[in-house]
Amino acid sequence: MSLLRRRRGSVPAAGRGEDLGERLAALERALLAGGDRLETAAAARAAQVVRRGRERSALSRPSGGGPASTVVALAGATGSGKSSLLNAFVGEDVAVAGVRRPTTSSPTAVVWGDEPSALLDWLDVRTRHRAARRPGPREAEALEGLVLLDLPDHDSTDLGNALQVDRMVELVDLMVWVVDPQKYADAALHDGYLRRLTGHQDLLLVVLNQVDTLDETSADACERDLRALLAADGLPRVDVVRTSARSGEGIDDLRRAVAEAVSTTSAATRRTEADVEAAADALAASLGNGEQDVSARGAESLVDALCVAAGVPTVLDAVMRSELRAGRRATGWPALTWAGRWRRDPLARLRVLGRVGGGGGRGRQDQEPSIEAAADASRARLVRSSLSGPTPTERARVATAARSVASGASDGLPQRWADAVRASVAPAGQDVGGGVADALDQALVGVDLQADRPWWQSAALWAQRAVAVVGLVGLVWTLGWAAALWLALPVPSPVTVGREPFDLPLPWVLLGAAIAVGVLLALLLRPLVTSRARRRTAAVREELRARVAQVAAATLLEPMVRVLDDHREARLAVEQAAGRRVAR
Repeated sequence: MSLLRRRRGSVPAAGRGEDLGERLAALERALLAGGDRLETAAAARAAQVVRRGRERSALSRPSGGGPASTVVALAGATGSGKSSLLNAFVGEDVAVAGVRRPTTSSPTAVVWGDEPSALLDWLDVRTRHRAARRPGPREAEALEGLVLLDLPDHDSTDLGNALQVDRMVELVDLMVWVVDPQKYADAALHDGYLRRLTGHQDLLLVVLNQVDTLDETSADACERDLRALLAADGLPRVDVVRTSARSGEGIDDLRRAVAEAVSTTSAATRRTEADVEAAADALAASLGNGEQDVSARGAESLVDALCVAAGVPTVLDAVMRSELRAGRRATGWPALTWAGRWRRDPLARLRVLGRVGGGGGRGRQDQEPSIEAAADASRARLVRSSLSGPTPTERARVATAARSVASGASDGLPQRWADAVRASVAPAGQDVGGGVADALDQALVGVDLQADRPWWQSAALWAQRAVAVVGLVGLVWTLGWAAALWLALPVPSPVTVGREPFDLPLPWVLLGAAIAVGVLLALLLRPLVTSRARRRTAAVREELRARVAQVAAATLLEPMVRVLDDHREARLAVEQAAGRRVAR
């Protein structure tokens, strides 16, 4: 199988490179979202890939125009015949073969076409040679834009040589590893380089050189052994080309393989994509598979604890008693409810009536001016309730609930992310006696705890007043008649109701009927008053709980959610950088 067909078979050429900029941007987003919560070495590697990918993309085309440049490097051990192979590939002597090299620690570049000076400067290649244009096979014409590098020996005793090879392995578009029949199994090559390039095997080519020293059977056995070693290295798809610089065997095959890589004009793109995918895979180890839904895991217990710390039970008790007081005053017998009007409204004692924005109200005359002033929207933020702050026990309960939510939210996350989730909620959890308490108090002050009097209570109020007038008429009539009799004044006998011996004076009937009707009406409406007070208290409970939940979200859950959002952003960005399309 040819190199080009294999590349195109693995990933369609039309689909490669089109989204490289998006994948680099995704990798950068992952770094920004993850920050110091990503593994340090993997993050540094990814940042290097982003920087290098953009630089390489900008340098692909020579300044003078022409086809995009493709950088291919020949690397090998001492004695592998790499320099002789380069001369045979180029068709002229551009490298000196032998023990001594003109530049032992500097690569040499052979350029086909216009010289990409900026690219070679970026590669830090100083020794350059332009290949002569000469007739040749059609594959050779496709070498236009090729930059072929002759690297120093990777196993040289000079440390600078190995460092140059290490650097070029990270930069070039296609690596051609040249081995000879004596050292093709060298551990320095397999352990030091090939096994680290498993994610780049579509950008590797192995050349078994000096096959002229072997007979056909030995060459076949040597190639099979080499392929087995590559498969053991995790590189089963890497092609092996047999060559001989001395006899010229396989040189045309090598030219065709390199020409096919150059003619696709996407070797640099594939190299950057492979680097991005490898960096994304490394970052993925610092991320979990998903994020927990904070609102669905333990947040209820946190809201419960905050409600107690905010004094919601006290407010609800005051709402219940205030509603009962108002309802009984409206429906009760005026003679019995008159004395209760001088007692202060339980809500007024707490200063949490909360009629922000004005309007409505029960229409009762006992609302205090200070409460009405507190309802002014322009002063709402300055109003404080008289509720006592949370006790140490309540603060500890809130902190415990917050830690429980954080623990649930960090399930499945790597250690650094889990620590960040727990750390995000710790400061707010310790501040329940400060900023959180103020926010809770303002949330309660802003809730409308009073409601307009229902129609049936208004009707009962007017009925009781009418009954009271009737009873007052009967009482005054009775007292006036009795006073006249005591003063021995001539008065007519009062009108009676009924027949003897059960006839009763009309004033007595009016007084008695008023008392009976008033008390009976109050007793009949008492269950309705109680039911309304309970419904109103339940409605206030829901509203207060919603306000407390908002405080919890803003002060305790929001910092945690931000960490989880960062993790989600980093995870999705890593998946996109790795080439996996995700639904956000």
